[in-house]
Amino acid sequence: MNIDVARAPIGTDSKGKKVYLRDIWPTSREIAAVIRKSINKGVFAKKYADVFKGEANWRKIAVKGGMTFA
Repeated sequence: MNIDVARAPIGTDSKGKKVYLRDIWPTSREIAAVIRKSINKGVFAKKYADVFKGEANWRKIAVKGGMTFA
């Protein structure tokens, strides 16, 4: 890209008016509202319930238990 998307128009609307990224980018308040609606304790509990279990290939590695690496 050879344009500065923070300052240069990124296109035009149906009436030919220049459209800038700032015209379509959500505000911090809008982003916070979406986060409040969609992120909650249940989302984290589900996503990270087995975080220390590891994925299937990791669990296939045969190891002996112990406090230190042999």
